[in-house]
Amino acid sequence: MQYVLGVDGGNTKTVALVARRDGTIVGAGRGGPGDIYNPYSGEGLPNVAQAVQHALDTAGVARGELAGGVFSMAGADWPEDFAFIEQIVRSHGLACPIQVFNDAIGALRAGSPDGTGLVVA
Repeated sequence: MQYVLGVDGGNTKTVALVARRDGTIVGAGRGGPGDIYNPYSGEGLPNVAQAVQHALDTAGVARGELAGGVFSMAGADWPEDFAFIEQIVRSHGLACPIQVFNDAIGALRAGSPDGTGLVVA
């Protein structure tokens, strides 16, 4: 069975979830802020890595079992931000297809399946 990974790396915390393809959540992890431009940005991506590892561990899922991942990240605004985050994610052993978005996109999609609406942050 293959699984999917979802990560919300925000300004205050990072949450990672591992789910089966049917949407059943099987693992969760939490870490500190994930914003790459936070004043403590040196901690941002390690916090993301910690949350992802904890989610995988609680799910009992190996990286190789992931069919894909989505990273909804604060501070990810430009193509070079997306490429930078993807490079870091790849360096932590995720070989599955991934997508990186700004965290407002994740909030919008979570609140409105058709993607229409407004996010006030």
